[in-house]
Amino acid sequence: MKIPPSIYAKSLIELTESGEKNIAGRFWHLLQKNKQYKDLTKILDVLDEEYAKKNNQVLVKVYSDEKLDENVLQDIKSRLSSHPGQALHQYGTSRKLVSGSQLGREMPKQVRHDDIIIKNFIKPDITGIIVQVDDKIIDLTAEDKIKRLKKIISN
Repeated sequence: MKIPPSIYAKSLIELTESGEKNIAGRFWHLLQKNKQYKDLTKILDVLDEEYAKKNNQVLVKVYSDEKLDENVLQDIKSRLSSHPGQALHQYGTSRKLVSGSQLGREMPKQVRHDDIIIKNFIKPDITGIIVQVDDKIIDLTAEDKIKRLKKIISN
């Protein structure tokens, strides 16, 4: 039976909090035994999400074409926490999209600056940044700006 990444992630959090020794080695052995070592990336992604949830924090994933400066990440963090309590504007069904002009105006729940965890992921195929909060996306890429401009011109 294949164990879902969320179960592995929750177990890892519990083990680290309990003070267990040699967690990494034992965890890797368990993944090999269950033939799920290829799922490590998924498990680590879920681990970040589960950790944030457990600590009542918001995980913000920032995708960019290069590693962002700490000042830029702190600016994003402060913009996202500056107007707490408002829900991100929804577009579509499964994913919600917010235009770049709304960055910082809204968050999915009331959140303090210290309750935001920012992870920067490198995606060399984009120009600009994409900010993801839960299943909401703020697209600040050049491609998205061009799409919006074309839409405005065609109307």
